[in-house]
Amino acid sequence: MRTLFRKLEKSLAVIWAIVIFAVSVMPSDNISIESNMLFPHADKVVHFGMYFILQLLFMRYDSSEVKGKNKVIIFILVVSYGFIIELIQGYFLVDRFFENYDIIANITGALMGILFFNRIKS
Repeated sequence: MRTLFRKLEKSLAVIWAIVIFAVSVMPSDNISIESNMLFPHADKVVHFGMYFILQLLFMRYDSSEVKGKNKVIIFILVVSYGFIIELIQGYFLVDRFFENYDIIANITGALMGILFFNRIKS
């Protein structure tokens, strides 16, 4: 049973990464986020949340071995993933754009994911 939960945890992290990619490369006219936001730049909160969850899922999956070095590696991978998606948006997609503030929101979400994980683990 425990093995099943471990596989599920791994699957959730990978599925969430795929969801982030799919939403990030989807044409912006298919996403009505901007028009439905409650305040300016609220999409940055969405970025924060997506990478907060991604960081938590990967750390949770690897929780038995998450030490300082592994936390840094997972963080670098999560942030790099977000940066690569921004590059794809900036250079390969017509109606999506590279945004520095999205990267900052991604980094902040991942960092807060580490802090939250440490808090609930202690």
